Amino acid sequence: MLSKLLKYEFMATSRFALPLMAVCLLSAGVTRLLLMLDSTIVMGLMLTLSLLIIVAELVVIIIMMIQRFYKNLLGDEGYLMFTLPTDAHRLILSKLISAFVWVLGAVLCMLASLAIIFLIGTPFASFDPWDAIKGLIGLLSQAGPAYIALTVIDLLIFILTAMTMFYVSMALGSVMGRNRVLLSFVAYFMIYMITEAIMGGAILFVLFALPGLAAWFGENMISLFVIMGLWYLAQAAVYYAVTHRVLSRRLNLE
Repeated sequence: MLSKLLKYEFMATSRFALPLMAVCLLSAGVTRLLLMLDSTIVMGLMLTLSLLIIVAELVVIIIMMIQRFYKNLLGDEGYLMFTLPTDAHRLILSKLISAFVWVLGAVLCMLASLAIIFLIGTPFASFDPWDAIKGLIGLLSQAGPAYIALTVIDLLIFILTAMTMFYVSMALGSVMGRNRVLLSFVAYFMIYMITEAIMGGAILFVLFALPGLAAWFGENMISLFVIMGLWYLAQAAVYYAVTHRVLSRRLNLE
């Protein structure tokens, strides 16, 4: 059943996600052509517009993924979704996997668009993008494959955590009162503050109570990447578990 839910979810979300990505890449391509033609006034306007489109593409896709979860599972469509011969796990996973793929795709599209624009030069003579690329390549080569791999893994985990945090906030907001949207924002703010307080408290404790451990972390940065990944992964697991609990036992669609 999960495969059928995913097929339906990708078909529905691709209708707006793919055109957004196409517009993002197209605007980057037009900007590149203007940069090559050296049309200063039009080029400056198009460059600004393209950067706005690139940022908007990612933001809009995230908002649309959040809206689909709320509308399909917590809104009026929830009555229909929860009559399907499946359980809450599969319903949540279908939304989460789809959102994860599209948000990751939006990030890659954003990076590709920036590369299209800036890899061929800019109207600013003092900035050479190739120098920036060489510096980035040099930095990555010094960091080593382990750091690069952990950075990518942490990024993927962060996307997963961000989406599950949105989900649990909406799920909690749906059972906290009638004004679900406002209460979802309140829940998100509370969760954010709690997690930041825990992380900040842990950092301060290590710095002042365990200076030896702090020094060890400073010399073994790879351990920080691992700990951060595990921290965000633990958050995602808790958010998912709470969301499933609410949708399975305490869901109120009225």
